[in-house]
Amino acid sequence: MIVVAITIATVVGGILVQEFTTAAESINLGVNR
Repeated sequence: MIVVAITIATVVGGILVQEFTTAAESINLGVNR
């Protein structure tokens, strides 16, 4: 169960990081324009 929890946490964390990075890039583009 611990391994499963770690796997889920890693996947969710990766998705959150991706979303945050995309949002940051969008903000940067908005600032540049």
